[in-house]
Amino acid sequence: MNEEDCLTCPVVRFCPTCYATLAGEGEFSWQKKQARCKGIRKSFEKDLALFCRILEIEPNALDYMQDIIIG
Repeated sequence: MNEEDCLTCPVVRFCPTCYATLAGEGEFSWQKKQARCKGIRKSFEKDLALFCRILEIEPNALDYMQDIIIG
């Protein structure tokens, strides 16, 4: 994790990235990290927009999630 990028990222808590996968030829690839981060933020933005749209159409559509226990 990069303090400047990751710790100030608005979606860091939802980030699925393992930085070991960003190594290219044995070294960390800054370009791969930047591309991955951009994609993750864009995907999160789309998901959040969809979530909001679903709730606009049917406010109770996701009520079932209140009973889900993540452990």
